[in-house]
Amino acid sequence: MLTFPPMEAHILYKSHQHSIVAISKTLKMFLLPGIILSGIMYFLGGILASLVTFVVFGGLLFGYTFFFWKSSYFVITNEYLLMDVRNGLFSRFTMNIYFNQIKDFAYSKNHLFHYVFHYGMLFVRSSAGSDGNFIVPDIPNIEQVYKIINYLYTI
Repeated sequence: MLTFPPMEAHILYKSHQHSIVAISKTLKMFLLPGIILSGIMYFLGGILASLVTFVVFGGLLFGYTFFFWKSSYFVITNEYLLMDVRNGLFSRFTMNIYFNQIKDFAYSKNHLFHYVFHYGMLFVRSSAGSDGNFIVPDIPNIEQVYKIINYLYTI
């Protein structure tokens, strides 16, 4: 009997969340505490201490959110979809779904930022039930991603 080696998965598309998401998360975490901390440092040490605190605190928060953004990604291969999300310093969530297990898929753009910055949310329903469903938020060029998945699903 002739056996063939298993087909290797080839990465066709890899993406992180849209960069505007990382920037907006940093700003949400930074604005109120950064202004308060800089104000306190202004009264304690003057304008230079306030500016240094503002820059250092902002840089640390940006580095923190950039680490999570950079180590979380979405991948489309010729065999499956993969979502890998870093949700803590020592915590990671990974999920994949093979094309033969996909029952249904869709994408959505829910607000103005989705249309202006060209990103959206991908929904994939599995034949395995609710445990196999996956939602990938904030994917850039969601229409292109949807077309790729649709093409691979039909094959």
